Amino acid sequence: MSTNDIYIQRDNFTYIRVEPTEVAREIESIKLMISLAEEKISELVLSLRAIQKESEDEENGIDEINDVEMAVDDLKVYLERLINIPSKPRSA
Repeated sequence: MSTNDIYIQRDNFTYIRVEPTEVAREIESIKLMISLAEEKISELVLSLRAIQKESEDEENGIDEINDVEMAVDDLKVYLERLINIPSKPRSA
């Protein structure tokens, strides 16, 4: 496949051609990562509740929960972008 077959120029934007099955696989992969991360958050919250005291461990747990939650948010934004990719570039 040549470079001209991979890229499309429209309205001063460059689009990369992607097979629909490749996008679908990426969407499913991200959904799985989000699900696993949300499970991890739930486990961390339960563990943190079990500590029931102020300590460095509790602070580390809160930081870890925040990190995972931010990663989930980023994945959800990326997932929405993938889901909303137009199937054809808009014509001028």
